[in-house]
Amino acid sequence: MDFQLFPLDRQICDIVFRPYSHTDEKVVISWREADPVVLEFSDDAPEFDVINHQTHTFTRFHLTGNFSSLKMEFLLERDPGFFLIHLYLPLTLTVLMSWHALWLKVEIPQARMVLSVNCLLTIVTVSNGARALIPRVSYLKAADVWTTACILFVYGVILVSAMVNYMSRLKLRALWLRKVDQAVADVCHVCKHGTPSDDFLLKMNRANKLEHHRNIKRSESVERNARYLFPICFLFFNIVYWPFYVLRAYAYF
Repeated sequence: MDFQLFPLDRQICDIVFRPYSHTDEKVVISWREADPVVLEFSDDAPEFDVINHQTHTFTRFHLTGNFSSLKMEFLLERDPGFFLIHLYLPLTLTVLMSWHALWLKVEIPQARMVLSVNCLLTIVTVSNGARALIPRVSYLKAADVWTTACILFVYGVILVSAMVNYMSRLKLRALWLRKVDQAVADVCHVCKHGTPSDDFLLKMNRANKLEHHRNIKRSESVERNARYLFPICFLFFNIVYWPFYVLRAYAYF
């Protein structure tokens, strides 16, 4: 079985009938022409739906002889409803919730980081809970791609929040250094001339305001772009993800 498309996968299961010891020289079996297969059992399994079936007649070759054989193939489609409700929907809502951190004020970085980190922990918890029902294989599955993408989106929000917070602190640090320079220069001017320099104070105040305004615009620009960039990227990911895996699943007969 191939689980690369899990939980959007379709599986082909086959049943082979052949005589145990009689070769095709003694026994030849074949399907009847009208309704070769009649499903007496319920075709609704807890996880799978029987979509189609095919019959084949062939000869199996062995060292002891050739055996007339029949083969029946079932196309089973997995019902993804459980995983859509317990994996895809919670992770999607968590990613959407993480974007609220980009709309909080820069002055409260603790709230922004707490919200983002909680969203990341929620994704890890939900994915670990669903992992018990996911087949353990060495290759990447569709569910793994979705989980990894959601983690990266939330982690991206954390990085943007940290960047904006750093720029805000850089702004305050630059303002504090300018105030120190202003105080030192003012003391020197008083020692030399006996009075503070109004021109120097005016220039320093203008420089402080200009630096303050420049850093605010820079941080607001980063945050404003992130507010629209994350939804656009997540929408593009969905546009690529769902057709890619659904169409691959329907490539079977």
